[in-house]
Amino acid sequence: MKQIKLLALAWFVIFSIVGCTNNHTGNIPSGNLSTESSAASQSNSDTSGKLYEPESKALNPGQYFVNENNGTVKTTEKHFEWVSGSVSVTAEKLKSEDAGPDSEHLGKITIKEGEHSYILNPKNNERQFQSISLSANKKLLAISLFNGAGADLFIVDLSDGNAIDLKTEIAAKTNETIETVAAYNWSPSGYDLAIAYGDTSSSKIVIYSADKNSFTFVPSSSTFISTAFVLWSKDGRTLDFVSEKPSDQYKLYRFDLQNNEVNDVIDLSRDDLSKLENLSPKFLGK
Repeated sequence: MKQIKLLALAWFVIFSIVGCTNNHTGNIPSGNLSTESSAASQSNSDTSGKLYEPESKALNPGQYFVNENNGTVKTTEKHFEWVSGSVSVTAEKLKSEDAGPDSEHLGKITIKEGEHSYILNPKNNERQFQSISLSANKKLLAISLFNGAGADLFIVDLSDGNAIDLKTEIAAKTNETIETVAAYNWSPSGYDLAIAYGDTSSSKIVIYSADKNSFTFVPSSSTFISTAFVLWSKDGRTLDFVSEKPSDQYKLYRFDLQNNEVNDVIDLSRDDLSKLENLSPKFLGK
């Protein structure tokens, strides 16, 4: 009888050991899954415990076409001169007898290209040059003039001197009153000029094709407050523009010429805007 009790006790001990072993090894997969889940969670979070988010798109000024046909300016109290290679623009700076800023205005504007000489006669009382830009192919010249209320923009064909008042032409096409041309830029081809026009509270974009004498108006579902820059891609297939909406908030937009579509690209800071200044025609203010 004693032997039977000892045998039963032995079997009980054996089954207890086997049961503990199975329970211990059964916990290993669960432990591994827990570790992997924790590691995966950490891989999606930074050290602060916040969910990891990919970096937002950054502004890349190097993607844009840069017009190398820059000019040099010589100005005195009575004379203005801009020169780029064989192309020059000169004008007398006049004053009327009336005092104040309205007394200053430009006289006859002469444009020369090699041996050719042309006269530009704006209708408004132009006070000063804002900017001058020679196209990439050196066949066309854009001249921005301040008239006291806003900027006028003229394009001159250097082969025959034919000049077009673009602000007046756009107003005729749109049946709108246009106060100013805020920004413009030549395309890589040298024939297309991107233009931002409007007034103090609205801005729209249009492309003038000089070789076709036609306008392409950039579609928009809403009106922007202002436009600071219009920028061409290096291949001329897209036009980016930096516009304000709502107030003091700027965004980069992209117009695909082939598809006639506009898409949002990125929001821009004031620091971003400063990186784009050298990509536009230089402000003269003379």
